[in-house]
Amino acid sequence: MSAGYDVLAISYILIPLLLIPFYLRLLYIFHSKFTQLLSYRLMFHQGIGDIMLMTGQFAAGISASFGVPMPFWVNKIFGAIFNGGYQSSIPFVLLLSLNRFIVICDFRCCRPLLDPRFAPFWVGLPYLWGLMLGISYLCPGVDVLFDLDSFSWKFAGNHSDTTQQIDLYAGEAIIIASTITYICLLGYIFVKKFLLLRRAKAARTTVTRRYNFGLLLNVFFTYASLGLLLLLFHVQPKISNTKTASAVVNMLITLRAGLDPFICLVTIRSVRKVFVAKSTVGARFVTVMRT
Repeated sequence: MSAGYDVLAISYILIPLLLIPFYLRLLYIFHSKFTQLLSYRLMFHQGIGDIMLMTGQFAAGISASFGVPMPFWVNKIFGAIFNGGYQSSIPFVLLLSLNRFIVICDFRCCRPLLDPRFAPFWVGLPYLWGLMLGISYLCPGVDVLFDLDSFSWKFAGNHSDTTQQIDLYAGEAIIIASTITYICLLGYIFVKKFLLLRRAKAARTTVTRRYNFGLLLNVFFTYASLGLLLLLFHVQPKISNTKTASAVVNMLITLRAGLDPFICLVTIRSVRKVFVAKSTVGARFVTVMRT
């Protein structure tokens, strides 16, 4: 194995090893400080799917580093964990987009949906989807296996083409739905801002209404990174179908999941304030704006 592939194999190990503890601390903050808000509950459970993905990639990294294929059933189980975690995490992007749409547009008829009583429903749907696919990956004829020849996870078995299409098109459907949601949301914000400025100018007052854009930006960057990743899935085989190209895309899958906490810390000030405290245990509760 060349030095370049050695670096990629080690990155499969180091990225989860370095970022999972970081992610766990952020999830602890969500669970202990922000449980009263549905949006943070959604981000908490999205993080669990990302950690599952990185766990599967960690096992692949060990296999790649030693150049030894995993036993079939071990490979199959970690493949189910890897892709099941991925598939359970991406629907949360759409749910968070819808959450931002309802909150910012202030649809009173939809506000009851944000009540904590409905949280199990919002959270349960992505888990149910990921669980269904995860179980299917454990069935005969449907495999997600780490392939040393391509240095990436591959669909295998008699139904590999069907499962691969479901995997890809499900992600695309979520990106399209999220894009439509964001276009509508940005249109609403623009029109609302225009009307407020017009009224303020007529009344010779200033516009005082402000939106909390931190969480909106966090969801947008997460959604945009997922969209770029899905674009790579389409473009990479057409540009280069080499082992190196497949390995790099495989690394970017894990890196994207691991960078979600950094996006959160950069965009959401209230979370960043708690995270950078000397200790999250005993830290003062941070007042969070309506999100």
